[in-house]
Amino acid sequence: MTVTSVEQISKTRARVGIDYENRTLVLSFRDIDLYGLKEGEDIPEALWEKILADQKAQAVRKCGSLLADRDYSGDGLLQKLTGAGILYEAAEYAVSRMEEAGYVNDERVAENYAALHIGDRSLLRIRMDLKARGIPDDVADRVIEQLPGGEEAVHRAQVGQIVKILKKRGYNPEEADYKAEMKEKAYLAGKGYSGGDIREAFSMLGDQSVFN
Repeated sequence: MTVTSVEQISKTRARVGIDYENRTLVLSFRDIDLYGLKEGEDIPEALWEKILADQKAQAVRKCGSLLADRDYSGDGLLQKLTGAGILYEAAEYAVSRMEEAGYVNDERVAENYAALHIGDRSLLRIRMDLKARGIPDDVADRVIEQLPGGEEAVHRAQVGQIVKILKKRGYNPEEADYKAEMKEKAYLAGKGYSGGDIREAFSMLGDQSVFN
């Protein structure tokens, strides 16, 4: 295993390239000197084991600080650690430790997020947000299906959101023509609301108390 590059990225840190599966890690110049890493030189096996052990310890500490601020999915936490320059093996180890200890739980993250946003986002948007947070599709689907109140409560929440959006956009059914109605329906569909929810919301618009 050989150091292929040492690229300075700040006053105190550098990105170190390794010729093993294109691995890179971010180290302080102090640690680079401590390990004796130099571009073009081999890394002895014993030294690599030491670096990996140190990286695992760093990854666990980093998990602690990250999880103190917010919940993360396993994949989201893994991406955060590797994005900070921690070796993949070390990041994977730390995430596994957090999952075993119950600090990381994809289903709990999804449940909390979906329950928080079912009143202000479409189901499609919620699924997209969960995916961006590293939640697997099957977990997201299961959590959405099991939201409090069941399918009917979710449907009512979605219809209510649509009505609020139309009010905010200044839509008035008494003044709008067919073209204006189709424009609003297309806008809502683009936001991820289902055709059934959109149709029911528009069927409520004859009751002007909705707009009061």
